[in-house]
Amino acid sequence: MTTLAALLVVAALAMSACTSSPTATPVPPTATPAPEATQPIAPTQTPIADAAPAMLDLPLDFPIQTYQGAEYASGTNLNFSDFFAEGKPVILNFWAGLCPPCRAEMPDFQEFHDEHKDEVTLVGVDIGQYLFLGDPQDAETLLSELGITYPTGMTSESDVVRKYEVLGMPTTVFLNPDGTVFRNWNGILTKGQLNDRAAELLANQ
Repeated sequence: MTTLAALLVVAALAMSACTSSPTATPVPPTATPAPEATQPIAPTQTPIADAAPAMLDLPLDFPIQTYQGAEYASGTNLNFSDFFAEGKPVILNFWAGLCPPCRAEMPDFQEFHDEHKDEVTLVGVDIGQYLFLGDPQDAETLLSELGITYPTGMTSESDVVRKYEVLGMPTTVFLNPDGTVFRNWNGILTKGQLNDRAAELLANQ
């Protein structure tokens, strides 16, 4: 399948998902209750049978132009690999400015970032322009409305949709500190689910 054809298929899936109510988005069942907000993420001690194997051949790097976040000023040109400099796992969230489920989960992602930024790096990448779900202006408007402060930006590389297996919107990718993929999650994440998946990621280190 060509990259253009793959993008069109993903766009159709994303538009279908993002025009429905966030509460109607199917998600896998939650695991154990999330830890208290003031406590560090407790790595799970049980085997993770459903964790995806590391995809060692997955290209890691792609360019990011920041919207805002942490020490990055608007318009800063980075590579995704820059976020691994501190040796922490990275959670990569693909979203779009006109995606209702993305809007619904972002406040939980912000709370997660505020509580666990010393343990895990959270990065949001807008791909709305490739899925007919908004342009950069729509994305920045959403960030402003929700008061999002974790690092976010857009990418000029449309092929990330295929490389990171974005099959619906939003999609969240959990990566080990060496850049290998630990797990992909297609669909909305609650704060409790995000905490559970992050605990699994940390336990894998």
